[in-house]
Amino acid sequence: MKKPISKPAGAGFIPFKASSLPPGVELIHKLPHGNVDLQFHGKGQQLDQLRQQFGSFADEDMSFETASKSGCIRLRVPPLDTTQAFSSQVENSLLGIITATRLLGLYEKGSKQDLG
Repeated sequence: MKKPISKPAGAGFIPFKASSLPPGVELIHKLPHGNVDLQFHGKGQQLDQLRQQFGSFADEDMSFETASKSGCIRLRVPPLDTTQAFSSQVENSLLGIITATRLLGLYEKGSKQDLG
């Protein structure tokens, strides 16, 4: 097999699968950027709506931001370097998983809220 010339788009982005997330909502650990995002496709211009639905459940360290055309609720974590040994990054990797769990809990609380 030939050695790949470049990384594919999304390399270093780890999606977490959760049955409680509907289509269009993703939980993504963006390793090189040091972000774990609860990302809502196509909601980049609707951050006020996301704040209204989830803001009362958000912790102070959670921010509402745009990510390309998406809106997201973001938590910062230490960046991970996929070219380095995993053994030197285990603690920070676990922190990413714990952080994703926090955002999933936020989604589950906020999705039960009736905005109608």
